[in-house]
Amino acid sequence: AKFVIESSEAALRVPQSSLLSQEGVYSLFVVKNDTAYARTVTLGLKNETTIEILSGLEAGDEVVYLGQGFLSNGYPVVRSEK
Repeated sequence: AKFVIESSEAALRVPQSSLLSQEGVYSLFVVKNDTAYARTVTLGLKNETTIEILSGLEAGDEVVYLGQGFLSNGYPVVRSEK
């Protein structure tokens, strides 16, 4: 059986795979104008596949969730439809 302990319908959620961690600081990359920008984020609730972002991300931001470990801030990005 599964029990819901806490829930937030309006929360921003991203795939857990999109997160990068260094010394306990979490970040991810967002894309604007075909360029990757690093954002430090504060984490909230998580489930098996996604995690809530409490700060550092805005609704509508495009998040890199594949290959982000190879990016640097300001790096050009090519979108994949796969």
